[in-house]
Amino acid sequence: MQDTFIDGNIIVVGDGKVDSENDATKIREILQSNDSINSFHVIMAEDGYIKTEKFTEVLQPNMKNTVVMATNDNIIVASAINSLISLPEETTATVYAFDQISVFNQIDNLKLAQLGFTFVSDVYVKEDSFEANAFNLKYKAKNGRLPSSYATKGFDVTYDILMRLASGNDLDTTFKEGLSYRLESKFDYTDNTVKISENKGLFILKYNVDLTLTRIE
Repeated sequence: MQDTFIDGNIIVVGDGKVDSENDATKIREILQSNDSINSFHVIMAEDGYIKTEKFTEVLQPNMKNTVVMATNDNIIVASAINSLISLPEETTATVYAFDQISVFNQIDNLKLAQLGFTFVSDVYVKEDSFEANAFNLKYKAKNGRLPSSYATKGFDVTYDILMRLASGNDLDTTFKEGLSYRLESKFDYTDNTVKISENKGLFILKYNVDLTLTRIE
């Protein structure tokens, strides 16, 4: 959001707990350093849920409204989503979250798609891609079943290391040469702020109205 946000209205939703308030404060500090963001609001739950009126007070009609969830509370998230899908026609919103945690798995995907739900994940696979189909067919031919998520992750990790070793360079050196994409994983070890090589590869994904996912980054 910091890199791509151009204009519009940002609303951060929290639950009033310490962690949520800290997250809201950090988000505010980061996003308000962007000169293009001049409308920022924080909504905290009252009595364990978010009233629809709290959104209608700050959401702007005919404007890009971005709602960032800074809470993992099931009831608060559910009440916020229900409020956002029942807004007046001229007022729309897109919902962002740090990840697709279990709280969002309990919400109807149609609702999430209606709000262009955008989240961070360490896994993304384009099911109809040649690579995914080829892997699934070969795995099934050898094992009599389609691969589990663990099998695919294991393949990705092994294949990525083998490709790095095949380059002829020292493994630690390859970690500094950029990111790589495999079947459903992204490998990025270029973060120089930590002494130990750690994969920071994450995807930013968005729900489409037809329930497919678009990889934003």
